[in-house]
Amino acid sequence: MGEPDLIHTWRTGEYRYIACRFVPELYEEMSRLVPGDRLDYDPVRNVWRIRGIYWLTLRRVLVEDFRLGQIKEYPSRSEFEARNPAASRAHPVVHASEAYETLFLLPGAPESVVEAAFRALAKIYHPDLGGDPKRMSALNAARKSILSKKVA
Repeated sequence: MGEPDLIHTWRTGEYRYIACRFVPELYEEMSRLVPGDRLDYDPVRNVWRIRGIYWLTLRRVLVEDFRLGQIKEYPSRSEFEARNPAASRAHPVVHASEAYETLFLLPGAPESVVEAAFRALAKIYHPDLGGDPKRMSALNAARKSILSKKVA
């Protein structure tokens, strides 16, 4: 048996980020313990983002129940990426018109429609559900591109 897995984590504002090896049962358990609006998963970076007080429960689940190993705390994402260069892959930059096309939306669609389209397509293309990782990455990039423009 090899070395135990290392769980990387850092905090930014009200969010806790967790990077570790993907285990389908763990994802199911996290989805059960954390409400859907407080848990996001980035399949490109293999990172969970959790908002709120759920970290303490998840810490126990990660180490005790799933025996994933040690937890390595970082002060920030940049510190994590500096020590783990392979983890710093970013989503590709997508032009706004391409982003809307990727999500099969008309330009100017409201944020709620963008989210709904993304979630519907993610159910089809998510790699954990047998979908295409490249297509899922494109969906993530399109969503990020559209929503970042709406916030600005």
